[in-house]
Amino acid sequence: MPFVVGCHIVTGQWDFIVEVVARNMEDLGDSILDGLSAVQGVGHTQTLVSFYNYDGAAKELS
Repeated sequence: MPFVVGCHIVTGQWDFIVEVVARNMEDLGDSILDGLSAVQGVGHTQTLVSFYNYDGAAKELS
């Protein structure tokens, strides 16, 4: 799945957060409907759209 750029196993409401990239909303919909939803075991998806990305280094933990 070339549109997937990251996958995180998480606790809480969801099991995974899958990060995807798309050129537009139509491509995003196609990626989810034809790609992720077709994966065996995927029973539900929820889409969140990020408007901004902070990619800075974390401060050292002490």
